Amino acid sequence: MRWLLLLLLLTSCGGGGGSPNPGTNVPNPGTPRAIDFTFFGQSDPAITAPFTTVYFVADWGPAGAQESIKSRQIAEMQAARARGTDRFILMTGFLQFSGECDYQGNLALAAYKGQLDALDLSRSVWMVYPKDEPDGANCSGATMAQVFKEVRNIFPQARVGVIYGDTGPTPGIDQATDVGRDKYPHGPQVISLRADQHLILVPGGADPYREDPKAFVTMAQNNPQVSLVVAFLFVDYAGGKGISDNGMLPAYRSAGCSLTLKCAAGS
Repeated sequence: MRWLLLLLLLTSCGGGGGSPNPGTNVPNPGTPRAIDFTFFGQSDPAITAPFTTVYFVADWGPAGAQESIKSRQIAEMQAARARGTDRFILMTGFLQFSGECDYQGNLALAAYKGQLDALDLSRSVWMVYPKDEPDGANCSGATMAQVFKEVRNIFPQARVGVIYGDTGPTPGIDQATDVGRDKYPHGPQVISLRADQHLILVPGGADPYREDPKAFVTMAQNNPQVSLVVAFLFVDYAGGKGISDNGMLPAYRSAGCSLTLKCAAGS
């Protein structure tokens, strides 16, 4: 989700395939485990840092604005780190693709990695997220597999994440480490994964969906393959108000506290 992203967010992250799963068929291991939680795209670390564990660094912006996007990403990573969040999900497609899914290679991304190295930020890139909903952009499996593999050459320490939409295909899935599918407001979605892959859950708390995160928390706590819950969407966007402004923030703060185990009792 890059140029025109705020206009396309409603459709781009507004649907996805997959099958609902209440998470009740997987035995609860008994001992609570901390599960990573963040918001898709920009958020305010002053508000979210106490109940999130990762900051999602979006690449939103118009085509051709790579330098301004990089500057904004760097500023956001530094602000998140200052608030105690020192792991990032870095969206990189603005440096790798032109148009919908015309892969340009990784030279620009490698140069950006050098900038992040100089600022001591690349060590905190926990996951690279090259392309949001590549199925919706009609990306081929071969293209996305190449993208995911080549990203690892630049960020070898990082996971490679992807969230698919509702069109059905999962291009490149075998080369991703963390995989999700969104389908608002139809509850948690499950994709068949290998044992060494991780599942991302994506509740849609923004308008018009206003999805209650409780079912996502339950599934995450009962399904050991869940690695991450990514809530859509903190900020306001073309489709309506975000979680920060539509009355859903208390529910998502509570969800974050339950998942991350960061919050003090009673918070």
